[in-house]
Amino acid sequence: MNTSRNKILSPLVSIIVPLYNQELFIQKCLSSLTGQSYDNLEIIVINDGSADSSLLLAQECAQEDSRIKLISQENAGVSSARNKGLELATGQLVMFVDADDWLEPSCVAEVVEAWLDASRETENAVAIRFGHLRGTEPIVPEERLMSGRESFIHLLREYDVCASSIWALLIPRSFINEHTLTFNNEINRSEDVLFLAELYKCGCSVTHYAEALYNYRIGDGLGSQLYPHALAKADLFYRTLKDDSSTGSPLDELENEALVHYMARFYILSMCIEANQTKNRRGTVERALELPTLLRVMKQAAALKDLPPWARIIAKSIMRNNKRAVSFYLAAIEKSLLA
Repeated sequence: MNTSRNKILSPLVSIIVPLYNQELFIQKCLSSLTGQSYDNLEIIVINDGSADSSLLLAQECAQEDSRIKLISQENAGVSSARNKGLELATGQLVMFVDADDWLEPSCVAEVVEAWLDASRETENAVAIRFGHLRGTEPIVPEERLMSGRESFIHLLREYDVCASSIWALLIPRSFINEHTLTFNNEINRSEDVLFLAELYKCGCSVTHYAEALYNYRIGDGLGSQLYPHALAKADLFYRTLKDDSSTGSPLDELENEALVHYMARFYILSMCIEANQTKNRRGTVERALELPTLLRVMKQAAALKDLPPWARIIAKSIMRNNKRAVSFYLAAIEKSLLA
């Protein structure tokens, strides 16, 4: 048997599953992984201090399949759990699956084959982005190869649900290790976007595979989740995205415009979240208008003609220091954004 050839044609895939209080869904998730038509897997489940029976149910699954590695830690958040999974992963390729989601039986086999095909066509590191199902609705990307720069701009500028999540993506682990990519433990919202932005800034290309193979379970809206200090975290989010230490070169004009496009919406949503959770919209607006980075972003965003109308109106109201108008528009969009 030619072992090296088998490793090339059937590379080990590490599937990382962060687990926190998902007793209703974890068994279906893990069954979908162990039931893959592709056998060469390691399934790394990081129990992040679950308070329900998630750990017990995961242990039962692990007893039935030796490919499941189950590790428990004190609750530290999804970023910490994913980072722990990356530390333990030994596969050539890495995939993330949320504990309340599941894969189609042929998922890994299909995306590994797509990755092997894409790797033959380019010398650059390449990841595979594939489609997903929201309920019964398939959401698939347009088939194409995008450079890291193109992927960075697309991630931040377009309203593309296929592009902005860490799941439904197959990544070479060597690229992650080479660039010491990790999830930011200080960010508890849209942490996927930060990781992906760094992945793309470092030059990882993405081949889009137009098949819906990941089943995404639609959860509660943002309004039902706790995001303390949303505005301060948004400020940190912006500075992290803007940071060029990983590449050694600043963002170019189109990249910076994409960043402004994304951050204008992110700041506004953060204002809605903080106003909703503190029950003090006026105080939230006053705090927001004291943030130099927010003001800088909104000044640039107000000039973007393709910004969503609601975001552009709020950006212009902020630049006029019209707190009453900002409060009015935030109240108008809060229900739809946080539903």
